[in-house]
Amino acid sequence: MQSSSEIAPCWRAANAPPVLAQQGIHLWRVALVAENETVARLACLLDVEEQDHAARLRTAELRRRFIVRRARLRQILALYAAESPDALRFDRGPLGKPRLAGSQGNDRIEFSASHSVDWALVAIAAGRPVGVDIEQVRPIDDMLGLARQYFAPAENETLANLPARERLEVFFRLWVCKEAVLKALGMGISAGLDQVVVSPSDSPPRIVAMAQGHDPAAWRLELLRAAPGFPAAVAWQGQDAERGGGKSLEQFEFPADRV
Repeated sequence: MQSSSEIAPCWRAANAPPVLAQQGIHLWRVALVAENETVARLACLLDVEEQDHAARLRTAELRRRFIVRRARLRQILALYAAESPDALRFDRGPLGKPRLAGSQGNDRIEFSASHSVDWALVAIAAGRPVGVDIEQVRPIDDMLGLARQYFAPAENETLANLPARERLEVFFRLWVCKEAVLKALGMGISAGLDQVVVSPSDSPPRIVAMAQGHDPAAWRLELLRAAPGFPAAVAWQGQDAERGGGKSLEQFEFPADRV
């Protein structure tokens, strides 16, 4: 698996509403740092349930992060849904994955969102499953023990054979890859990270096995650096013909000053 210095960020501004091709994947990076005035204006985009949730959070920092990421999610989805951000409504799929209410068929907007500390990512696809995950690299007590609890035997063997100084970063790369696939499947981490097996020695990472009879060859997985110290991954269902062909993934930076 390539080192973080080799994973190019490639985030660019979207100067006009982006056009999502049928086989395309759009990935948005969102900074969750904002001035109090901006946070107050973004809070007006949230529905009553979201506002109540924000009010119950214990600290101003947690409230700020929640308000900004939910408002930015609405603003990003509104670019594709031809709705105002505050008019969007959400429900959940059969396995609990959030989705836009009323979005159906091949043109339905699929999305996945993830956040860690002051960064968030939002992945958008047209009519096919997509999942994204971001994590901050941070010390973990008994990392190998935690890996044995959640990872597949081949992944654990790879971690154990690495030099100690490399294990933590590889652990989090494996984690984001596996969770991104589970989120694309609509299952989430509660299904068990061992339901997806990733080859950490390949670049880009390769899905070796998936739960419930899914064909790994029908899925794409990209590892990227969302910010220094924040590995991330995005997974989506795609055709075999995409491999080695045109790049499906486009990465955008959401304007931090937009309200």
